[in-house]
Amino acid sequence: MDELLNHGYILVAKMLESPEDTSVLEAFENLKVAFQEVEHGEDFIQQFDTAHAVFSR
Repeated sequence: MDELLNHGYILVAKMLESPEDTSVLEAFENLKVAFQEVEHGEDFIQQFDTAHAVFSR
């Protein structure tokens, strides 16, 4: 689980760094799908989305 969480936040940082990079966005969407299969996965997805929204302002 820790590895997935770390990967998620790395992808959030990469999306902030290069918002035009569609490969990063695709990897992030794939990670969200993976989180839908774990307990409390929706909560983690919400955390990633919130972090992205806050820091992209």
